[in-house]
Amino acid sequence: MRDLPRFHIQANTLEKILNKKAQDTGIPPPTKGITVYHNPHFLDLSFTYKDIAEKVKAHISDLEEVAIVNTDSLDTAFRQTNNIDKPWFDNEDVQVIKKSRSTSVGDVMELNDELYVVAPVGFEKIK
Repeated sequence: MRDLPRFHIQANTLEKILNKKAQDTGIPPPTKGITVYHNPHFLDLSFTYKDIAEKVKAHISDLEEVAIVNTDSLDTAFRQTNNIDKPWFDNEDVQVIKKSRSTSVGDVMELNDELYVVAPVGFEKIK
Protein backbone atom coordinates (compact mmCIF):
# COMPACT_ATOMS: atom_id res chain seq x y z
CA MET A 1 0.00 0.00 0.00
CA ARG A 2 1.40 3.38 -0.95
CA ASP A 3 1.59 6.35 1.38
CA LEU A 4 -1.27 8.78 0.86
CA PRO A 5 -0.69 12.52 0.96
CA ARG A 6 -1.18 13.98 4.41
CA PHE A 7 -4.24 15.93 3.24
CA HIS A 8 -6.02 12.87 1.89
CA ILE A 9 -9.65 12.98 2.97
CA GLN A 10 -11.08 9.82 4.48
CA ALA A 11 -13.72 8.10 2.34
CA ASN A 12 -16.64 8.77 4.70
CA THR A 13 -15.72 12.48 4.95
CA LEU A 14 -15.42 12.75 1.17
CA GLU A 15 -18.79 11.08 0.73
CA LYS A 16 -20.36 13.65 3.08
CA ILE A 17 -18.75 16.52 1.13
CA LEU A 18 -19.95 15.14 -2.21
CA ASN A 19 -23.47 14.47 -0.93
CA LYS A 20 -23.69 18.00 0.53
CA LYS A 21 -22.53 19.54 -2.76
CA ALA A 22 -25.08 17.39 -4.61
CA GLN A 23 -27.85 18.70 -2.34
CA ASP A 24 -26.71 22.32 -2.76
CA THR A 25 -26.23 22.23 -6.55
CA GLY A 26 -28.50 19.43 -7.73
CA ILE A 27 -25.48 17.85 -9.46
CA PRO A 28 -25.10 14.20 -8.44
CA PRO A 29 -21.77 13.13 -6.95
CA PRO A 30 -19.40 11.40 -9.36
CA THR A 31 -19.48 7.62 -9.58
CA LYS A 32 -15.92 7.56 -10.89
CA GLY A 33 -13.24 10.13 -11.10
CA ILE A 34 -9.72 11.37 -10.90
CA THR A 35 -8.42 12.92 -7.71
CA VAL A 36 -6.20 15.95 -8.32
CA TYR A 37 -3.41 16.85 -5.90
CA HIS A 38 -1.45 20.09 -6.10
CA ASN A 39 2.26 20.03 -5.38
CA PRO A 40 3.57 23.01 -3.37
CA HIS A 41 6.95 22.45 -5.08
CA PHE A 42 5.51 22.72 -8.62
CA LEU A 43 7.58 25.80 -9.55
CA ASP A 44 10.77 23.82 -8.89
CA LEU A 45 9.64 21.33 -11.56
CA SER A 46 8.57 23.73 -14.34
CA PHE A 47 11.68 23.07 -16.43
CA THR A 48 12.17 19.44 -15.45
CA TYR A 49 12.10 17.22 -18.53
CA LYS A 50 13.75 14.11 -17.12
CA ASP A 51 12.79 11.91 -14.16
CA ILE A 52 9.95 14.19 -13.05
CA ALA A 53 8.06 11.27 -11.49
CA GLU A 54 11.02 10.41 -9.25
CA LYS A 55 11.42 14.05 -8.19
CA VAL A 56 7.72 14.30 -7.28
CA LYS A 57 7.81 10.96 -5.47
CA ALA A 58 10.37 12.42 -3.06
CA HIS A 59 7.76 14.98 -1.92
CA ILE A 60 4.61 12.84 -2.15
CA SER A 61 3.62 13.57 1.45
CA ASP A 62 3.48 17.32 0.69
CA LEU A 63 0.70 17.00 -1.90
CA GLU A 64 -2.61 18.71 -1.22
CA GLU A 65 -5.90 17.24 -2.46
CA VAL A 66 -7.85 19.92 -4.34
CA ALA A 67 -10.49 18.21 -6.50
CA ILE A 68 -12.17 15.13 -7.86
CA VAL A 69 -13.01 15.33 -11.55
CA ASN A 70 -15.81 13.16 -12.91
CA THR A 71 -13.82 11.55 -15.73
CA ASP A 72 -11.45 8.70 -16.41
CA SER A 73 -9.26 10.79 -18.74
CA LEU A 74 -6.13 12.46 -17.37
CA ASP A 75 -6.27 15.01 -20.20
CA THR A 76 -9.85 15.95 -19.31
CA ALA A 77 -9.02 16.21 -15.60
CA PHE A 78 -6.11 18.51 -16.45
CA ARG A 79 -8.30 20.71 -18.67
CA GLN A 80 -11.13 20.81 -16.11
CA THR A 81 -8.77 21.99 -13.36
CA ASN A 82 -7.36 24.90 -15.38
CA ASN A 83 -8.76 28.42 -15.63
CA ILE A 84 -9.77 28.62 -19.29
CA ASP A 85 -13.15 30.32 -19.82
CA LYS A 86 -13.86 30.61 -16.11
CA PRO A 87 -12.27 29.60 -12.81
CA TRP A 88 -11.69 25.84 -12.84
CA PHE A 89 -13.59 25.36 -9.60
CA ASP A 90 -16.78 26.53 -11.36
CA ASN A 91 -16.68 23.61 -13.83
CA GLU A 92 -19.67 21.28 -13.43
CA ASP A 93 -17.77 17.98 -13.49
CA VAL A 94 -15.40 19.09 -10.72
CA GLN A 95 -15.98 18.30 -7.06
CA VAL A 96 -13.93 21.02 -5.36
CA ILE A 97 -12.08 20.07 -2.19
CA LYS A 98 -10.12 23.32 -2.05
CA LYS A 99 -10.10 26.33 -4.36
CA SER A 100 -6.57 26.73 -5.61
CA ARG A 101 -4.45 27.64 -8.63
CA SER A 102 -4.72 25.79 -11.95
CA THR A 103 -3.17 22.34 -12.25
CA SER A 104 0.37 22.52 -13.57
CA VAL A 105 3.54 20.54 -14.29
CA GLY A 106 4.55 18.68 -11.13
CA ASP A 107 1.00 18.21 -9.83
CA VAL A 108 -0.39 14.71 -9.39
CA MET A 109 -3.55 12.87 -10.44
CA GLU A 110 -4.84 9.61 -9.01
CA LEU A 111 -6.71 7.25 -11.33
CA ASN A 112 -7.66 3.69 -10.32
CA ASP A 113 -5.30 3.77 -7.30
CA GLU A 114 -2.34 4.76 -9.50
CA LEU A 115 -0.56 8.11 -9.37
CA TYR A 116 0.44 10.17 -12.41
CA VAL A 117 2.47 13.36 -12.42
CA VAL A 118 1.71 16.13 -14.90
CA ALA A 119 4.83 16.28 -17.10
CA PRO A 120 5.85 19.06 -19.52
CA VAL A 121 4.21 16.90 -22.21
CA GLY A 122 1.60 14.42 -21.04
CA PHE A 123 1.75 12.41 -17.81
CA GLU A 124 4.23 10.07 -16.16
CA LYS A 125 3.19 7.20 -13.90
CA ILE A 126 4.69 7.32 -10.42
CA LYS A 127 5.98 3.86 -9.54
